[in-house]
Amino acid sequence: MNDVPYSKDPLDSNVRNYQSVVYTKSSNDNSYVYRIFELSLFFKNKDKIEFVLDLMGVDNLNINPDSDEIELLIQRGNELISDALKYYGQEKSNLDFQKAALLNINNGGGDRKSGLSLKEQYFNQSIKVSQAESSLKDADFNLLCCKGLLGKLRPLVEHMLNKDKVRFSVGILNKVPNERLPSSTYSGENSTGFIYIYKYSWSVVTDIVNSIDSIYRVCTPSKDVQVMNSGWKYRYKYCKEFFKKGNFVLRQATTHCEYSDAMASVELAKENKLSLLSK
Repeated sequence: MNDVPYSKDPLDSNVRNYQSVVYTKSSNDNSYVYRIFELSLFFKNKDKIEFVLDLMGVDNLNINPDSDEIELLIQRGNELISDALKYYGQEKSNLDFQKAALLNINNGGGDRKSGLSLKEQYFNQSIKVSQAESSLKDADFNLLCCKGLLGKLRPLVEHMLNKDKVRFSVGILNKVPNERLPSSTYSGENSTGFIYIYKYSWSVVTDIVNSIDSIYRVCTPSKDVQVMNSGWKYRYKYCKEFFKKGNFVLRQATTHCEYSDAMASVELAKENKLSLLSK
């Protein structure tokens, strides 16, 4: 944990205290899921993140993974996909078996030793078929989740290959699926073994990205001339000053809103006075 001084500003505190964890051979599958959400969302917002981290003088998000980490993530992802495929195959075989048994009963070939009528046997077997169909549906969704999660790395890997010229093992992109991760994994509408960590990862990483986006917006000029003339031309400059690395004493005393509003009021008062006296 970094020794980060107390900050009264929630955005500043959120970013400075965030800790990213690089995926290694000893990492567990929860770390695998979390890191992929991190890298995916960080890549989509890379320009803003780099601007804010440079302004704040921090480098705690690990937004630039090396090829070794990416290779490890892809390796583990394909192992999980392989397991999901085996599970899907087992559930598919079970459904086929249950359907065949139902057809056999329907054709009069029920188990006479069971003591049940064909109608009762058909009813019971129909339940088994429904259960098998439900299990296969879950297995199919689980497989899609495994593929879709690893697929979130594809844009980053393509960028590293084509833009950054990073060297990977031959055919690395062939190991990254094109499937998209269902949004329902974030809301928990479906059942999967990873559903909690999916929701947790997306929520936490989205929160830090939103904090960075908020800092970016208050530290950059507005494209709206009226907004700039209303005092934003001062506010965004004082916000930039507030978030700079060396101003930790300032951040212990106030927030970026309070500071920039107060200083902008002073600047606007000066501006109005000069405008009035120069007429």
